[in-house]
Amino acid sequence: MAAMEHSEATGKLSALVGRHEDFAEAKKHTDQTREKCRTARRTLEQHWKEHRCRAREAKTPDSC
Repeated sequence: MAAMEHSEATGKLSALVGRHEDFAEAKKHTDQTREKCRTARRTLEQHWKEHRCRAREAKTPDSC
């Protein structure tokens, strides 16, 4: 009986470890994507600040 419980516990632990690696990889990808978006947003806001074209953008996207 103890051997069976140990085997089941080992199987559950192995499954959790595998999921953790998948989760860690997905989190890393999400963090990288989030940082890319933040950088793009900062760049766009700086562009709007420098060229003052945000208000015009709604009317004519190619105004800058």
